[in-house]
Amino acid sequence: MFDSITSTHFLAVAHKSCWIETADGDLELTIEWIKENPNATLPGARCTAFTVLFRGPETPSFMDGIGNLRMDGPDGWRLEGVFLNRVMPPPGSQPGAYYQLIINA
Repeated sequence: MFDSITSTHFLAVAHKSCWIETADGDLELTIEWIKENPNATLPGARCTAFTVLFRGPETPSFMDGIGNLRMDGPDGWRLEGVFLNRVMPPPGSQPGAYYQLIINA
């Protein structure tokens, strides 16, 4: 599925919960926002580059890592081998640990 993912997949589930599956266990995340980054898009890319911001609990959390991102439900999907890195919370944001996923393919 990774070769066909676009920002539209995430826009359809904005503000909903998903899961990151790691070697240390599963962690529930909320999709906070999706931002397209046309200036970061590589020539010949199959989609516009985009960033997804997730919010998770302060504990447990993880810093950076590779895992499988899973969206449950009737239209659920799974992305294997994604890299999420922990980022600073945006100003005025709700408490929690924040992570970003960058897609530029």
